[in-house]
Amino acid sequence: MAEGLWYFSPTGTGRAVAEGLEERFPGLTLHGLTTPEERAGAPRPEAGDRGTLIFPVYANGVPELLLDWLEELPVRPVRWVLIAVYGSVNRGQALEECARAVTEKGGTVVGAAALPGPHCYDCVPGVPKRTNAWDWLALEAFYRDVKERERGICLPPPGAHVPQRLMAWLCAPPPKRGAGCTGCGSCAAVCPTGGRGCIRCGACVRVCPTGAKRLVFRTPLPLWYIRRGMAEEKTAFFQK
Repeated sequence: MAEGLWYFSPTGTGRAVAEGLEERFPGLTLHGLTTPEERAGAPRPEAGDRGTLIFPVYANGVPELLLDWLEELPVRPVRWVLIAVYGSVNRGQALEECARAVTEKGGTVVGAAALPGPHCYDCVPGVPKRTNAWDWLALEAFYRDVKERERGICLPPPGAHVPQRLMAWLCAPPPKRGAGCTGCGSCAAVCPTGGRGCIRCGACVRVCPTGAKRLVFRTPLPLWYIRRGMAEEKTAFFQK
């Protein structure tokens, strides 16, 4: 049985989960989905495979770039473990939204988890810097149990939430290129859209060697919301 793990991780938190699971479960094969090149070259799961999908929560939902990739998958009976990484505020309806996307392609969700970690906006001054907030032992036990028992679960359908693009627009404009830019191309290399738009993930801000890229909030509301939500972070596992 093939065991692939796919991850969409602009700021590296999801990749850390993927690499940690690979270390603990050597049979896994990792496939990145972050850049356009990775998504185009990543293998698709075959019928009967068990796959793990790791993704961040953006504006209470699944990043649209990842939903587009799922939409292109062929209809096949794949057994999925879904792992959402959220910025210590709330997981929104991301797991439910992703579950609907994979079941529409003939898949079955056999386990799901929500892991609190650093917020992608912690590249903005004033947003607290956080480390990964999940328990590796608990995650390992959950993942092993799902692999051994593999019982389907049913997550509730996603509720209404503010669309990703609208939420991002309300929070901040796309990062600007300011003084000090050397044209090194580091930002373009990590951009999930390939430079054809902006999902406000902050990846370009993090890799800019001169600090020329900056993400700035339009209002103080996002900062208040993030700080308030970080006091309520929780790891959640869903399985039978």
